[in-house]
Amino acid sequence: MNWLACKRPGYLPFTYLASLFAILKQSPRVRFRTFADLSFNSDAPFRTEKDLKAAYKAEFRAWKKEVKSNDQPVIDILFMHDCDSGPKQTVHVCEHQAANDIVSTTALFTRTMIKGTETPYPIDYDRLLATQEQGNCFTYHCNAYQTAGFDPSKIEAHFNEDMEALTRRGFAINHFSPHGGPACPNGLRNNSFFYPAYAQKALIWTHNRHGPVGDRYSDGGLAPRLARGDITVDLQYRLMKAIALNTRFFILLHPQYYFSETPDRAKDVFAASPWVEEFWRWHEKGQPEQYWEPLRQFLTNVRHHSLWYKTRHKLWQGYNFIKAIKSPAP
Repeated sequence: MNWLACKRPGYLPFTYLASLFAILKQSPRVRFRTFADLSFNSDAPFRTEKDLKAAYKAEFRAWKKEVKSNDQPVIDILFMHDCDSGPKQTVHVCEHQAANDIVSTTALFTRTMIKGTETPYPIDYDRLLATQEQGNCFTYHCNAYQTAGFDPSKIEAHFNEDMEALTRRGFAINHFSPHGGPACPNGLRNNSFFYPAYAQKALIWTHNRHGPVGDRYSDGGLAPRLARGDITVDLQYRLMKAIALNTRFFILLHPQYYFSETPDRAKDVFAASPWVEEFWRWHEKGQPEQYWEPLRQFLTNVRHHSLWYKTRHKLWQGYNFIKAIKSPAP
């Protein structure tokens, strides 16, 4: 038994991620970035959503100026990981990336709830801290509403306790994201509260309600999305639809989904999501990178977005600035 295999088998083996990382790394255009690379210049806490959204706009302007000043156009890829129910798997992904000179941003719990009981989160923080020294960025995965027993009066205390706990361990925590988690009887969730107002410094919200400007992918809700044939969960499809020169793409992954040893569970979704079956065929042949050949060729010939795409994308951005920048559901 593979010690990294989850109790609830996922749908894809780790070679799915490892081969994707390898293909992206082959492209001279791709730059791997973390949230620590984004230019948020203010140290003052964000007291309102308006303050936070203004910071997103300023950061995006700075990013556009930076990429336009480069001698060669680039594609920025920001991998994000939510540790959730895969602590061992999260450590493995971070170490694999660090060993291959790929940086990422990972959201960490300090405690979690198991059958209604608060429990320290069982992840190897020391091993993760070693990858921070290699360039990885770590953030707080905020489940404060849940650990506070869904009591709004206790959220701020739980939030600051968790932030301090991660900082004491040596993590440079300047970003956070709310965990999805269960809703309480009144329908509120971990992402229903404006946590940056609790912080004593500028704290950047990375995803799950708010996030910086850019195209995004999330594998959240993977099982039902595969079962209903949701093509947008096919990462190769999404990458080839979204990226172009001088663009950036945020990729949110939940590592527990990618350590399946056999295709037994995945067979249930082969008919609805045939790309899953295709990857397993390449995996079983020992050639997982062949699955990504269309993406490799695409990256070789990638161009700037067309005028129509730019116009459509500007309208999309304007809509999000008006309605509030929101990430895919966790």
